[in-house]
Amino acid sequence: MSNTQKNGRSVSSTAFLSGLALGIGLSFGPQALAEPSADWRLCQQAVSTAGLGAPVPQALLQGIMLVESGRTIDRRRVPWPWTINHNGKGYWYPTRAAAEAHIERLLAAGYKSFDVGCAQVNHRYHGKHFPTAKSMLDPTRNIAHAGRFLASLKSQTGCWGNAVSWYHSQTPKHAKRYLAAIRRTVTQHLTYERPELKTRYLAMLECGSQTAQQVVKKTAPQRVVTSASANARRDAAAKPVTRAMFKLLLKKNTR
Repeated sequence: MSNTQKNGRSVSSTAFLSGLALGIGLSFGPQALAEPSADWRLCQQAVSTAGLGAPVPQALLQGIMLVESGRTIDRRRVPWPWTINHNGKGYWYPTRAAAEAHIERLLAAGYKSFDVGCAQVNHRYHGKHFPTAKSMLDPTRNIAHAGRFLASLKSQTGCWGNAVSWYHSQTPKHAKRYLAAIRRTVTQHLTYERPELKTRYLAMLECGSQTAQQVVKKTAPQRVVTSASANARRDAAAKPVTRAMFKLLLKKNTR
């Protein structure tokens, strides 16, 4: 999950994903959703059903989800929809209601910058694209938002590898580390119907000698860049009593 830089995204209401990786993915059935531990499948399903309005490789979205909100269930790395990250600390809640309660506490304490859901969309910069802060947890909305933005970054940078890097950060060292994590995830944690698909998706992450920082942007960027230290200073400006109460609430209500 990123706590360094986040970028702007938009949500499409169209009903289908024109992904490049229709053969990739894990098998699942609706009956499994009755089990809380299987809620990760909601993230997987959202990749197939969210309307993005642009072609996005599903493997890259799945890799981003695993890096952003991944947790281990039954010795398997899976994305988790009820995930919150605030000030660099992640919280994986067992239910949506518990995650919504955390969002309410954050807002009540005056916090704006926190990451939400399967793809860890940042509330400060992207909350305006959702009906409410809590609706950012909805897997379909969350993934559609992430996918549309990833496609826009591909348009700006000309390469999926650069787009993935910018999804996390435009600071070179952070971008490089994040892209390496996505490569490992695509290699180790995704399953494919055909072996050659893995090679295809890894090739998409290679951008030759051109880096994202060297790309001349075609349009004005729809993003706001901030640093972890800036977020910390902003949060420190909250009233001392409010912050103390917030910490007590987190200690009591999180696991």
